[in-house]
Amino acid sequence: MSPKNRDDLATRRIRVFERRYGTNALYLAYHAAFPLTLTSDLLYCLRENFVRDVPWYAVADVLLSGLCQTAGYDLYEMEGKTRDALLRQLCDEFGEQRLKELANFMSEYIASRLQANNDNRVLVLGERPDWTALAYLSPDGQEAINAIKQELQRLTSSADGKERIKWAALVESYADLLSEKGFQPLLLEWAQQTLDNQPIQDEATKIATQMGITLQPVKFQVAIITQEDEPTEELQPFDFVTVTVDARGQVVNREKQRGFYFVELLGDDNQVDFEESEKLKEKLILLEEKDRLIKVTQELSQNLTYQQTTIDEKKTYFNLIKINERISEIDETLKRLSPQQTQQIKQQQRAKLQRQLFYLSKEKKTLEHNFVSNFIYENSHVERFRIQEDISLEISKVDEEISQIEKALEELPLTLPVPLQQTQQRIIGLEMVAIPGGEFVMGSPSKELERRSSESPQHTVTVQPFFMGKYPVTQAQWQFVAQLPQVNRDLNPDPSNFKGENRPVEQVSWDDAVEFCHRLSQYTGRPYRLPSEAEWEYACRAGTKTPFHFGETITTDLANYRGTDDEKNQWSGSYGQGPKGIYRQETTEVGILKVANNFGLYDMHGNVWEWCQDHWHENYKSAPTDGSVWLDDNNRILRGGSWYTNPRNCRSAYRSNKDLGSTAYCFGFRVACSPA
Repeated sequence: MSPKNRDDLATRRIRVFERRYGTNALYLAYHAAFPLTLTSDLLYCLRENFVRDVPWYAVADVLLSGLCQTAGYDLYEMEGKTRDALLRQLCDEFGEQRLKELANFMSEYIASRLQANNDNRVLVLGERPDWTALAYLSPDGQEAINAIKQELQRLTSSADGKERIKWAALVESYADLLSEKGFQPLLLEWAQQTLDNQPIQDEATKIATQMGITLQPVKFQVAIITQEDEPTEELQPFDFVTVTVDARGQVVNREKQRGFYFVELLGDDNQVDFEESEKLKEKLILLEEKDRLIKVTQELSQNLTYQQTTIDEKKTYFNLIKINERISEIDETLKRLSPQQTQQIKQQQRAKLQRQLFYLSKEKKTLEHNFVSNFIYENSHVERFRIQEDISLEISKVDEEISQIEKALEELPLTLPVPLQQTQQRIIGLEMVAIPGGEFVMGSPSKELERRSSESPQHTVTVQPFFMGKYPVTQAQWQFVAQLPQVNRDLNPDPSNFKGENRPVEQVSWDDAVEFCHRLSQYTGRPYRLPSEAEWEYACRAGTKTPFHFGETITTDLANYRGTDDEKNQWSGSYGQGPKGIYRQETTEVGILKVANNFGLYDMHGNVWEWCQDHWHENYKSAPTDGSVWLDDNNRILRGGSWYTNPRNCRSAYRSNKDLGSTAYCFGFRVACSPA
């Protein structure tokens, strides 16, 4: 990714964070960008010393959001461009003097935390001693640096001689702004020399020897992995069924597998700033904490000695006083909320409930399908009965949760503009499946039936991890995105010939698909795009080397394509020794045939052709081997076949192309998304 794009991505990432958590939480994020690495203890202290008006639970919002990446147990770091953008905004908002204040704070923080006992040191400084690079220190902080070095020397020469400094390769996450201002990370010069494979300076070696540390250059490759912008929630698991067929199209194996995905919920009003709603959320959390502390107080006298009880009761009582004070402050704020703000809070709560409802509805459908699917009947009667009982119980549990959420939604009546009311009547989710990185052989072997020369030569391609739509883009998803602000071109809000919310959108050109991705990216803050041709084939094969991800042939029970011979008998409705089938003559709802590939993707063979980013080339000579887009000034790539095509055109390796402005009843697409 180019530096320019990374800058843009950092800006979008910050905008999405502010939109989701509010301006106050963003102020905390500004300060969180100063240290090179973060722990929850450090961020709590930054909040307490610099932005006390920010709710305490915003610490979790910052650490678990797309702004930070996990580096170890309770240890987090930021991507360099994101850090730099946040620090520049910090200076705009609080002035450059705040940088010096942060540097002084970090000196005192590290020095004080080094005095902690071993157990507490792990909690506040992280599981690994990467905390040596925690702070940027100003040039006039030599006294603090010396004090810290002395304490490090004491630690490393103590009885616990195994404790040693472990350098983190953090040079790439330097913030340009801090370098300009003359700030240097504590002890990072040694790490820089090691990274550059230069001899470590004598003075550094001398100090290291005094501290009991051996500094030796180590050759390694640095990989920068940037966590995906949003969603802040973790990936959700989902179950799916795959099948394998023999050369005659008979199912010889049916397997239940599990993948991971996230849902981009469209229409959840996530563009509204709900700063005031944070007060209400905080109050609810505080009330729960208050109840817990009261119970703790009641239990202390029964479980601890008198001395322990006295100390812990004082701590608990002090915390209760602080909580009561904060609740009173929140109550005063809530009294001043306007009806419009109250409405916004309800809207946010409704969006979260709808997200839960979406996941539960998907889970229920999966369970119901499993209840009647073929793999159950391959078991004995006793085993089948047991499985059905278990699934019935799970369905009941999901039904109960769905009922609770629906009841909660009924208790949140909203007065909304008509367009928004129409949007909220249904939940629109774009399901994005995590595709692991790996290598595969792209193209078809010379002995594959009905192959074409454009599928040669076969070549090994390495693909990085990415996300891909579980299904082709549906008409409901298209209609929502089409009404978003234009980026480069107009979009027909309802272009499809075969109508249906859950049918794939068709009659869209390559230009239309790209505009869809631009609008979706602008709305979500996530970099959506069309997949490269290599990514598409890698995702379609999902580890297989056969003509179809099902196996050596394909059947119309598994995919939607023309399963009959055409009128002139030019193209066969069967492939190899496989059977002929039916010709539906239209698209079907996405995923309706209930069979996925090994990555959990549906409809990769048939239904609609899918646009890719790449430009057309007659063969794979000089094709890239890193999974990137292959550009030229030619037509655009289409993959996967469609309801209209015969089975040979639905093969994993089959390639087609059309002009970027072409449309047809069988042209659709699915979206991809890179982590960064």
